[in-house]
Amino acid sequence: THMKATGEVMGIGSNLAESMLKSIRSLEIGVNHFYIAKFDHMSTEDMLNYIKEFRADNIFAVAELLWRGESVDKIHEITKITKLFLNTILDIVNMEKKLKVGILGATGMVGQRFIMLLADHPYFEITALVAGPRSAGQTYESAVAGRWKMKTDCPDWIKKMTVISSDEIDTVASLVDFVFCAVSLSKDETKALEERYAKAEIPVVSNNSAHRWTPDVPMVIPEINDAHLDVIASQRKSLGTTRGFIAVKPNCSIQSYVGALTALKEFGVKEVVATTYQA
Repeated sequence: THMKATGEVMGIGSNLAESMLKSIRSLEIGVNHFYIAKFDHMSTEDMLNYIKEFRADNIFAVAELLWRGESVDKIHEITKITKLFLNTILDIVNMEKKLKVGILGATGMVGQRFIMLLADHPYFEITALVAGPRSAGQTYESAVAGRWKMKTDCPDWIKKMTVISSDEIDTVASLVDFVFCAVSLSKDETKALEERYAKAEIPVVSNNSAHRWTPDVPMVIPEINDAHLDVIASQRKSLGTTRGFIAVKPNCSIQSYVGALTALKEFGVKEVVATTYQA
């Protein structure tokens, strides 16, 4: 609710972030989130000076500064806004940022599927297409000529991307926040490649089976066993990394029925017969 007479806005939600966003919408200024175009071209220094004085649109300037990487502590020191509120705004801003992803094995069938799933994704932006030396240096369109297996045509902007060799790990690291791995190599080769990327501080989320039996690599269906991600801390110690790690998905058969079984656990199911047909 927007009470114009007192300059007050109120939002009610299940958490602080939801309440804040509802309050922004209640301002009735045509804004649905912590963004107004006014601050797009203002320098960070000018914006830090701007928020030293109380202004009605300071909250949008604060959000822009957090987006640009200014710290909560610095903004708190200038504005005296409670850190709880600043951290909540930071969480909202971070949710709006797309993660930059690379696809290892981008020219193969699974890599092509990843491209179609991620090309217009609200949370991920494809910034690196990675494949073997034979494809490296070519445009993606040339690299998959005669080999595109998806029913829908490849997006034009993907076609124009240059394929990077899987050996150019430093180049990939400069372009991505993490990678999806869909390579078609032997298990030993896949394990070695994924470990090289993880040790280069690139998180690896793998579609491959090579690390499914590695004790400190979590095999996760997020809705069911996300707590298994806690083992990453131990894995990082083994790898000697601060950011890099490997996580894997289960095989396609298991992930298709474990969700249903998990929902049925409370009813005391004692036996399940699962039959799979795979080519």
